[in-house]
Amino acid sequence: MEIERQFLIKDIAVVPVDNATAKHEIQQGYLSFEPELRIRQMDDAYFLTFKSSGGLVRREEEISITASDFHNLLPRVQGEMLCKTRYEIPVLSSDTAVFDVYHNALNGLCMAEVEFPTVEAAQAFTLPAWFGREITYDARLTAANLVKHGWQWLKDRLGEKG
Repeated sequence: MEIERQFLIKDIAVVPVDNATAKHEIQQGYLSFEPELRIRQMDDAYFLTFKSSGGLVRREEEISITASDFHNLLPRVQGEMLCKTRYEIPVLSSDTAVFDVYHNALNGLCMAEVEFPTVEAAQAFTLPAWFGREITYDARLTAANLVKHGWQWLKDRLGEKG
């Protein structure tokens, strides 16, 4: 199970990326949107991941695959590949936020998420000042939905210009 809270980040200038303990380049594509089945390359590692629908708590199963497996599955990807730069940033106690800066068709979109060991820990989490609007329960903001519909589609639904 994955217990995770997600946030939309509006002002990238206030994100403490200089404090990041790691930086990764990620590309991922969806083999299926329902159920969500994706392939991901993160730096030199490759994964096949299943995720259930849900908000705070979701079922997630991930296995490592080879680079060859990843490249063999690429022609089966639905829609465009999602590309992002991920920063791992320590927040408050012992938690780490991942801060994603999206590229290509999703350029301008920035999100942060924090995973927790329990629902209680997730509910007790104190938000850093740089976190924006919580989107944990907004199904429009899943990565799969963004690949299907695009950033402008989302902005239209959120009532944003641009």
